[in-house]
Amino acid sequence: MIRAKDIPDYYSFVYVTFSFPPSELGNPIYYEAEVVSPGSPNQHDVAADLGRPAGQGCIVNDGPGDLLLDISYDGETFTENVRLKNYEILDLTGLRVYKLRVDATRAGTKYRVLAI
Repeated sequence: MIRAKDIPDYYSFVYVTFSFPPSELGNPIYYEAEVVSPGSPNQHDVAADLGRPAGQGCIVNDGPGDLLLDISYDGETFTENVRLKNYEILDLTGLRVYKLRVDATRAGTKYRVLAI
């Protein structure tokens, strides 16, 4: 997993590409989105889109603000604001992600989600 502290200061952006062939788990899903208005989180029903909870993948914060993630591991309850700082990547390996709510500290914060 790449963390913000691993990225040299002279980089002004992080570009990550995803290229995953279909696995024995099935086809991955991919969201590329932007938080338009902080306080109105985007919602993603990963389990419904994937056909089961995701057990692998990642969330990439493309900035400019921090992401505030609420993750549901059972489809009902959510964690409270897992903060993903600007240009950080959260590894989803080993988690059972049913749903995501994605908010940000700044309008226009972009992010990508890959779930397998």
